[in-house]
Amino acid sequence: MSAYGAITRSLAGKALSPLATTIWTSKTRSGSLEDVAVYHLRLDAARGLTGLLEYMHSVFSKVIEEGRTYPQEGYLDQNAFESYFGAEDIFVGIALPNKVLGDTFETRETSVKILDAKGTRSWEEAIAGFYYVKPNYPGRSSHVGRYTQHKSNRADIVQICNGGFVVPSINQGKGYGKALGESYLHYAPKLGYRGSVFNLVYVNNTASVRIWEGLGFIKAGRIPSAGRLKTKDGEGEDTNHLPGTVPIWKRGEEPLPPGLTEEDRPMLEQQKKWEGYAGMAMESCATKTVLAGGAGFGIGAFFSLMSASFAYEDPYLRSQTQTQAQLNTTQKASAIFKEMGKGMWTSGKGFAKVGALFAGIECVVESYRAKNDIYNSVASGFLSGGILARNSGPKAVLGGGVAFAAFSAAIDTFIRREPADDD
Repeated sequence: MSAYGAITRSLAGKALSPLATTIWTSKTRSGSLEDVAVYHLRLDAARGLTGLLEYMHSVFSKVIEEGRTYPQEGYLDQNAFESYFGAEDIFVGIALPNKVLGDTFETRETSVKILDAKGTRSWEEAIAGFYYVKPNYPGRSSHVGRYTQHKSNRADIVQICNGGFVVPSINQGKGYGKALGESYLHYAPKLGYRGSVFNLVYVNNTASVRIWEGLGFIKAGRIPSAGRLKTKDGEGEDTNHLPGTVPIWKRGEEPLPPGLTEEDRPMLEQQKKWEGYAGMAMESCATKTVLAGGAGFGIGAFFSLMSASFAYEDPYLRSQTQTQAQLNTTQKASAIFKEMGKGMWTSGKGFAKVGALFAGIECVVESYRAKNDIYNSVASGFLSGGILARNSGPKAVLGGGVAFAAFSAAIDTFIRREPADDD
């Protein structure tokens, strides 16, 4: 139910047969891969799967109780949930225990039935996530002024759709949300839609914002104090939300950049695929650890070089032997540069060790929690500080952890601060 009342597609849309099941690859931040089979269901078909809607209702009820992503308040009974979530098209993602085609990221269809994909697992163990698709606006705003003829020989009004996504808390951080979002852009055009609008994407829902921005959604605006949400401790807070909109095109029919023709499409698709591989590689914890270590080494070496360049004392005036006193200027300069190099190497290794350790731990913590907030930095700082001080005794471990956690919290708070609004 929307502000306009019940919104449905034309009656012709009711006869639409279920769309083909597709398999999508998800990737966690730690780099592991898993396939998700996405099934298209109507409400009657979902009711025929024992326990499915009941489990979906229980998960959605927990989301509403948490009060951080959906606007509803209070308890929705089973009938109310089915009316809301099953008004049009339902899509259920089933996590497949083994990848179907190795490390490929290509979308592919499958004839495996949903109960066969579920196997002996419970719905809780099998479901990666689920979402609905339905028109966003009624009547005069439900179309773009023309009719389209689908391959199913069904004429339907081209509409703007909306989707509502749920990933159970036990599955967050596994990349299922992005896989479901990609499937949404695949299925919505097949249902007759040519545009999508998300009315409420709260800014504190960083995972959702990151997914939709990565899939090409455009922020249509930012409305202040649009949500009275709960925090983790149950207290209320006002937050902004970002309406988002994006045009949806069938795969292989997306508009080409200026200057390119259809002959260039295969090359463009190949380029996008490799860009996707590169992006996933950059998001992996191993890559982040290596990059942080490299950056730390560079910073440490630079600081050592700067400190050495400001030093006015000739290291060979400290304790010259007779042999050293006989060195000429070139030999002394060579010896000084060698000592500076040793200092840069030692300082660089120390900074690299700290940077790699902190970045690796933070990536693992963020992947496990499936959230991006200050608590990741605090936990990572505490663990890093404790590990670095492990050889100095329990008190040093505790003190080092607390000090590093406080420093990390201060830096993270500074980075996350909201810019002042312009008057």
